[in-house]
Amino acid sequence: MRLREILKEGPVERIKFVLDRFGPKLEQAYSSVESGKPMKAVNIVKKLTDADPTISKIYLNWIANQYSKGTFRMEDVPYLHDMLVKFEKRKATFDVKDRDINTYKQGAPKENGEPDDTGLSKFYQKINSSEAEAPESSGFDEKDRAFFAKKHATLLHQDPDTTVVVPHTDDAAKHFGRNTSWCTNRGAFQSYHKPNDTEGQLYIVNHKGKLHQIHFGTKQFMDKNDSEIKPSDRETITKLPAFQKIKNHYLNG
Repeated sequence: MRLREILKEGPVERIKFVLDRFGPKLEQAYSSVESGKPMKAVNIVKKLTDADPTISKIYLNWIANQYSKGTFRMEDVPYLHDMLVKFEKRKATFDVKDRDINTYKQGAPKENGEPDDTGLSKFYQKINSSEAEAPESSGFDEKDRAFFAKKHATLLHQDPDTTVVVPHTDDAAKHFGRNTSWCTNRGAFQSYHKPNDTEGQLYIVNHKGKLHQIHFGTKQFMDKNDSEIKPSDRETITKLPAFQKIKNHYLNG
């Protein structure tokens, strides 16, 4: 493939930079880790751009650096692409130092000459751990999951009909209580919340699209309009498996 052909598929300056910086190293790495005939750097970069999910190929330099050190093979490109998609979606929920892709860098080669892959391994571990911390659900968007990942809220229960969220910060209470008339949605969260006392925990229940808030300390069981919940709705909620989770959390912490 000619250079002008690959330049059509991504930002010109970024691709030129990668070719200038890593060209010979990429060719050497390809010969070392791949089977078959040698490949020119321009064609290697074309394959590596497939791993970068961004339009401007902001991760291409990092990808090329990783490949030049022999830490992955071409057959791993689809997997790396999927992991970078997740990184792009979730990095806003990470600590500041973990949002920079260049944080995940390699060390010196091992004594036996094999490449050090700790940087790439740490990158994969970070993405996989964020998957566990931030529940993937059609019921929650990226902003919702960011609160879970940062431990600003806990997803106490989730089933097809019902979710229960316990906010731990004022911002989380406002976020999950948005579009309601609750005073905790207007900055009163600290008046109710007691971190080390289950009497002070708020439980935000979403059952089939209806929002309710429970606070045992003040014996409140409110609907989205900040009115006492109807007896029929209260009976429905208290019979749900989700409510058993709430009771256990309240009684046992």
